[in-house]
Amino acid sequence: MIGVILENAQGEIVFANDEALRLLGIKQEDQKAFRTLCEALPGSAGSWIPCSIGCGSSTLEVLVIPLARGGEFFGRAILLRESRSVSHKEWNLAAAILDAIPDCVYAKDKDHRFLFANRATVRHLGLSTREELLGKTDFDLKPRELAQRHWNEEEEFLCAGREILTRAREVDDLTGKAWVATIKILLRNDQGEVIGLVGVDRDITEQKLAEEALQESEHEKSLILNALGEQVTYLDRDFRIIWVNAAVLHNFGRPPEYFIGKRCFEVIEGRDTPCPGCAVAKTFESGKPETGEVISRNGVIWLQKAYPIFDEEGRVTRVVEISRNVTEEKRAIERIQYLTFHDPLTGCYNRLFFLEELKRLDTPRQLPLSIIMADVNNLKLVNDAFGHRKGDELLQKVAGILSSSCRTEDLVVRWGGDEFLVLLPRTPATVAQDIMERIRKRCAEESQKDERPIRISVALGCATKEKDEDLLQVINEAEVQMYRDKFADARIVRHLTLLSLEQSLREIPGEMETHCQRLRILARKMGVALGLSQKDLEALDLLARLHDLGKLGISRDLLAKPGPLTDAEWEEVRRHPEIGYRMAQVFPELAPVAEGILAHHERFDGTGYPQGLKGEEIPLLARIIAIVDAFDTMTSDRPHRKALTKKEALEYIRENAGTQFDPDLVALFLSILEEPKSPSS
Repeated sequence: MIGVILENAQGEIVFANDEALRLLGIKQEDQKAFRTLCEALPGSAGSWIPCSIGCGSSTLEVLVIPLARGGEFFGRAILLRESRSVSHKEWNLAAAILDAIPDCVYAKDKDHRFLFANRATVRHLGLSTREELLGKTDFDLKPRELAQRHWNEEEEFLCAGREILTRAREVDDLTGKAWVATIKILLRNDQGEVIGLVGVDRDITEQKLAEEALQESEHEKSLILNALGEQVTYLDRDFRIIWVNAAVLHNFGRPPEYFIGKRCFEVIEGRDTPCPGCAVAKTFESGKPETGEVISRNGVIWLQKAYPIFDEEGRVTRVVEISRNVTEEKRAIERIQYLTFHDPLTGCYNRLFFLEELKRLDTPRQLPLSIIMADVNNLKLVNDAFGHRKGDELLQKVAGILSSSCRTEDLVVRWGGDEFLVLLPRTPATVAQDIMERIRKRCAEESQKDERPIRISVALGCATKEKDEDLLQVINEAEVQMYRDKFADARIVRHLTLLSLEQSLREIPGEMETHCQRLRILARKMGVALGLSQKDLEALDLLARLHDLGKLGISRDLLAKPGPLTDAEWEEVRRHPEIGYRMAQVFPELAPVAEGILAHHERFDGTGYPQGLKGEEIPLLARIIAIVDAFDTMTSDRPHRKALTKKEALEYIRENAGTQFDPDLVALFLSILEEPKSPSS
């Protein structure tokens, strides 16, 4: 292989093939190195001579050939080769050198006539010999349109006086479409006048195709990376962003220029240093793929994966970071972990967590270990009367009382539906008893504070492990003590609860104490007139007091509404007999009147509610209460109407005998109210 360098009259290197660059150990763009090397060469050399120029490892021989025509010097050709020991034939050195070049090399005068062309140019133009083109122009050799384009370009170049012209473009030449890189250099005489030009055309089609393929490949890679939902960021050693994919632009709502060239931690997080846990920083340090988790200032959690890019010396100079927002995933996992060991309603630990903790806490170091069992009183009553939402609120309230009554190291566990367990490490029985008293006191305080119709109360039991014994047996003992407490106080709790319910009932519009007293008097008169037993009279009195017990489960605002009720509102109000019935079933004391509470809005003709009972299917006590309650209600002022007169109310009852009311009981009631008072009454 021969290294070839072409130099113009001004000493500028206009061409160097790859072999010359290899032999000299320099790069194409290093003009200064070229100039230094060429200045060390003789002006001409008619034969190969040894040469010590260049940075390559080979011993070189050089052949320097001046280029001139008609006595005018227009440059020189410098040939380089590795040292040889064989001799060479004499030949036309300039032509031989240029013929060895695969590029088209030619020279033209100012009239665009060919002065010289190497073999590659001859072949390209479809000719056989060099002599076929000498003295001719492009118009003689090429299609007119193509020749005109070349003429115009060269004419502009010659007239402009620029020393060198370089360009690369796609052309439709004699051999078809191709990419050609062209260098043209002015030829000057000794007086510096322009006398022509030298051109070198290189076919760079394969190079351009390779570049286009690379660009297409890069484009496809970009499409793939932009299609990813994950964020992809390409960073240099200084953490400056080189490229980001579409996911980054979308997530932050910014254009590419907002990120490119800026440090990631500065532009994204507003920090002065890399974020804690940053995978990119780890990769630059370790030189290996790394994973990290970064929490942004706004609370977003990013899972990062960083991959190193190495230079030729094996150093990490770039990093590709792939990150995605895992905030919701982390929260979901945390929620699952939380729900695994917590009761979702109360927030207390659940039974599973407690059983796991036993492995840690059931040790001699934690003795004495006390257990408190707590059972929420009246939960069923609250659920039946006010709905399960209110029942849930009661459980949450009790959980809060238990937690606030205990210490930080104690565990409050929801053990079952209405049961809680409190585990007290290193706590003797006396301290556990104090904690139970504190729980009872806070239950009472919360009941007064909230003015609840049903008091907050819990049954409590305690047991203590003081030696090596089965902790589950201790839990069973605490549960036994809790049930003893529950049964011992059951009657008191029920009595207090009934008093509280009745007091709350009296606060409802239309259910005042005076209304209740009048009902009890009227009902007793009818009971006596019917000859009821003392037991039935007591039940009738209880029903007169609590027949509207279910109204405690109806919105107070709805019951006090001044205007007419809508159909939906009436449906809500009509639920109160069933609510009252379920409440009554909780109390053994109310068993005799539970059916009466349920049926006190039934009608004798079967059109009442909630069951549509008819005639004597309706309990007797309920039929009595239906009459006396209707009479007292009509003769009392209500939010949406004025009271009727006694005469008007009795007339209504008489007219509805046999439809709304029992006709026999109506007759008895009228006889009682319409009989003249005796002087002694």
